[in-house]
Amino acid sequence: MSKEVDKAWSIKHEGKLNKNNIIFQDDKFLKVYLKMKEIDDRVKQISDLYGIEEKDWQSDCCTSPPFGNQFQEEEETGICSKCFDGANFSDLNKEGE
Repeated sequence: MSKEVDKAWSIKHEGKLNKNNIIFQDDKFLKVYLKMKEIDDRVKQISDLYGIEEKDWQSDCCTSPPFGNQFQEEEETGICSKCFDGANFSDLNKEGE
């Protein structure tokens, strides 16, 4: 099974569509982007190597994902992205307990 490729931030795929965007006009932005991509790809390789899966969190109030970086994984609490209220979250990938 092949993985779906996310093209949302791809300079290769989106650069032609957004030629007026500053990130595609300045070499400094391009260098920063390429460095971040290199680090991100390394993290993905390490995650794949050790079998680390991303958790799929869902709020107990209205079954929405957490909002931004307001989520505290250790406590399984955060801000709900639908109702913007404090909520408890459950990992959908967790085996039934």
